[in-house]
Amino acid sequence: MVSWQKKFASMLIPRGMELNDSHTQALEKYLGQKILKRVLAEMMDRDELKGDDDNKSSFLLLFQQYADNGPVAVLGEKATFESDGTLFSTTKEEWEHDVKRLFEMSKASAEMQDIVMEYIDRAYRVAEILHRSYLLARDEHIEGKRFSSEAENEPKSTDSLFSSFPVEAQLFAGGLELSAILGAAAL
Repeated sequence: MVSWQKKFASMLIPRGMELNDSHTQALEKYLGQKILKRVLAEMMDRDELKGDDDNKSSFLLLFQQYADNGPVAVLGEKATFESDGTLFSTTKEEWEHDVKRLFEMSKASAEMQDIVMEYIDRAYRVAEILHRSYLLARDEHIEGKRFSSEAENEPKSTDSLFSSFPVEAQLFAGGLELSAILGAAAL
């Protein structure tokens, strides 16, 4: 297990929310929209996708509506795929289906489709990392190995050894005193 994945999972999924379906769905909707908007911003900066060509502007406009409002607003329906209930489990299939539909609607050229798919592949990788982080958090929660931060696994600092020494010395002296009293009483 990679340390950064554990830290990222503890940041992404709050402790106790690993099996909460409504939280998972809300997180997927929120993060999915953010990923698509970021992909759109990067595509808008690409020189090959800029220009006066109606197909280019048509696709980018449709994709912007898709990122802002979801598939129902642009495509008229939301494709449903078999999901296992985990974060981003069917996202790749949904996005692949929807982007193909957007290509058809905008009559995008093969060159443009290749360029756009570069960005969509990056979005798939981000979704896959989020999916794996969710699975790690869920599995560790089930196994009882989940932590909320790395601080729980760090050793005590050295000043705590010195600050607890007087208390332990007093307890030791009290124990010696009690054993001396019991020894004297036994004689």
